[in-house]
Amino acid sequence: MNIIYGLPTTDFYPETALALGFFDGVHRGHQLLLDEVKKASYPCGVLTFETPPKKEGKLLQTNEQKLELLESLGMDFVILLPFTETLAKTSPEDFVEQVLIGACHAKTLVVGEDYRFGRDAVGTATLLKTLMGEDRVTVCPLLDSPYGTVSSSLIREFLTTNRLKEAETLLGRPYAMRGEVIHGQQLGSAMGFPTANLEITGQLVPSYGVYETRVTVEGETIPAVTNVGYRPTVNGERLTIESNLLGFDRMIYGKTITLTFIRYLRDERKFDSKEALFAQIEEDGQRVLKDLQKNPLQMD
Repeated sequence: MNIIYGLPTTDFYPETALALGFFDGVHRGHQLLLDEVKKASYPCGVLTFETPPKKEGKLLQTNEQKLELLESLGMDFVILLPFTETLAKTSPEDFVEQVLIGACHAKTLVVGEDYRFGRDAVGTATLLKTLMGEDRVTVCPLLDSPYGTVSSSLIREFLTTNRLKEAETLLGRPYAMRGEVIHGQQLGSAMGFPTANLEITGQLVPSYGVYETRVTVEGETIPAVTNVGYRPTVNGERLTIESNLLGFDRMIYGKTITLTFIRYLRDERKFDSKEALFAQIEEDGQRVLKDLQKNPLQMD
């Protein structure tokens, strides 16, 4: 898949089919747009932004994760635009003429029915049809689910209100964070529980608690128990995402990992002693390993 940062240059495809949007999470609703754009006879891709054009709250994925998902879903290219002040002030008419047609060589477009574009987001899917031509724009309806209309904002709500499985249903896969392993207090390691502390950046952090997870590092996937919260037993003063790695003893500080949330195990709570905490961690780990024996495909 070709990744173009900024507007394409003159050696870009002469004709393209574009799906438009921010695609945070690349959820099941977004996937309908991607399925539609692949039907075109032109090279198909996505025009999106490096940062959200409006305040979205914490994001569901890094740009790297987004690009990987778009490639796996069959896109030929992705155009990743910086959302600059100049672009924010561009009228809908100029956006179509200069960006979509002039730079991106769009022949056909696919958008969701709630798509907005141009200065102050005044452009609508209906206006896009008027400017591009009725037969050159496909408008996909919003996708319904048993929990409501599929959207990035609803997925964020589920992840932060301890409804992990509902979020997974709307995403079409388990929720996953990505980041660098940083040094923590190393209390778990000292007691024989190898740990990985995930650096918290701009990605959404799920509800506080203890989860069954999978940690993927350098192509290897390890079952883990992950605590999201403030670690009250050891008087933690800042939010941490700390994973106890099961059956793994390599040092991975500074490595980039993907942390995939499988299921919620229990609430975070304060124990009477570190020994009681470590006994509970051991019990949590046994639950995860027992689950892994029943469901080995969850390692994928």
